[in-house]
Amino acid sequence: MDIKDINKLFEEVSKGNIQYLKDYVKHNGDINSKDKWGLTIGHYAAVWGHLNCLKYYIEHDGDINAIDNDGWTIRDIAAKDDNLNIINYFNELINKDKQWT
Repeated sequence: MDIKDINKLFEEVSKGNIQYLKDYVKHNGDINSKDKWGLTIGHYAAVWGHLNCLKYYIEHDGDINAIDNDGWTIRDIAAKDDNLNIINYFNELINKDKQWT
């Protein structure tokens, strides 16, 4: 997968395009791909508040504890941007005793 494809992936996730994400994974795309800032699909979903993309990322073995180049986790970014639907989802996961750092 070349850099254009990765950039397109992050652009589509930032728009909430779940079908693009599904197609990417279906065609053996790395769910834990990072951009040059160390942001993952999960980070982009959290920034833009796209819970459907974040859930898909986590359900397909996305790294829930991924840290970007500045030390921000997905949860940190959701909190910083006041994306309550994402924060509430993380709280649900915590209550279900998922792995956390």
